[in-house]
Amino acid sequence: MAPASGANPIRQRAILVNKLAIVLALSANGLTMGSFFVIGDTVPMQALLLMTLSTVLYISCFMLLHWGQTTKSRVTFSGSLLITVLFLTLSFGTDAQVQALYLPIALGGIIIWPRNAVGMMLLGLGCTVLFFGLQAYGPAVGVADLYVTKATTAAMAYFYTGLTVCLCGTILLLNSLTSIRLQDLLDAERMKVENLLLQILPVPVARELLSAGRYAPRRVGDVAVLFGDIVGFTSMAEAYPPETIVAMLNELFSKFDKLVEIHGVEKIKTVGDAYMVISGAPNHREDHLEAMARLSFDMLDTAAALTLPDGTPIRMRIGIDTGSAVAGVVGDSRSIYDIWGATVNMASRMESHGEAGKIQVTGRVSERLAATHRLTSRGQTMVKNIGMVETFWLEAGAP
Repeated sequence: MAPASGANPIRQRAILVNKLAIVLALSANGLTMGSFFVIGDTVPMQALLLMTLSTVLYISCFMLLHWGQTTKSRVTFSGSLLITVLFLTLSFGTDAQVQALYLPIALGGIIIWPRNAVGMMLLGLGCTVLFFGLQAYGPAVGVADLYVTKATTAAMAYFYTGLTVCLCGTILLLNSLTSIRLQDLLDAERMKVENLLLQILPVPVARELLSAGRYAPRRVGDVAVLFGDIVGFTSMAEAYPPETIVAMLNELFSKFDKLVEIHGVEKIKTVGDAYMVISGAPNHREDHLEAMARLSFDMLDTAAALTLPDGTPIRMRIGIDTGSAVAGVVGDSRSIYDIWGATVNMASRMESHGEAGKIQVTGRVSERLAATHRLTSRGQTMVKNIGMVETFWLEAGAP
């Protein structure tokens, strides 16, 4: 069985702490066995067999964790701890204070069963019942007392009491350090999510999404919508290598992104060679239409300054309309801020029915910009799915 893959940093940290808990148990086994030899008494056979068996079980816990069997590893580890301490207590008697090890085991539930309230509660309850039960009803002198002296029993009492204090302190320290580290990891992951949302969504939208968990759809009453499109892009895509086309789009749209930021409007999305922008939402501004007009002129100039490898200039057509629209966030894994409505459809038609190097706008746009911009009537234009509509060319310069 292969080790578990794709674990997140928090889960990896929890597994590491589980492994540290197992190391503590193995260390306690080693200290116990070593104490017998240091004291000089004969090691009871049942204690030797139990320590060997528990060591094997603890090592198997490592393997289970490596294979991704986290729950099985915790059950095996918890059960081995409870049985080992119970067996040693009955072997050496309660005077040896082996049962005191149930205190750090109960406290260690926060390490053995992290983020699992049921597992922590069951282990803590089991340890508490066993500890007080052995304290009240356990034999003061165990069956292994035949192999150890009274002095050894007293020494064991000091040893296990001290070991319990050390283990409790170690567990508290590990839990404190782990909690701090987990919080750091959570904060780091949260910052990554926030930064990602701020990159793909407008700032007000991202903040509402992060604070409320959703962005409430709403009608925006007065906005300007712009569509820009590269003339002859389909033939370009067939005539040039993919690397050339992608590099050209990347350079052009990157420049557009900077212009959008400079003029204080919002890029909605790109679809193929089409570039969509909104002004006046989600941040309201009184001069949203004027800002969109300035952006449209800069977009035409930017596109005209770029050429294809054969020297052919890139030509764009742009369409703008103003009015109300519906705005909202769609998608779970790849959320985007988008807008819908008649204003959006009309702006798209203004672009698709326009001409290279020109900005076509509706009558509504013409009325509002007439005092500050030069506009020329194109006359009645057949607009798909709408009918005959008078449209205008937005031109640079005073009216």
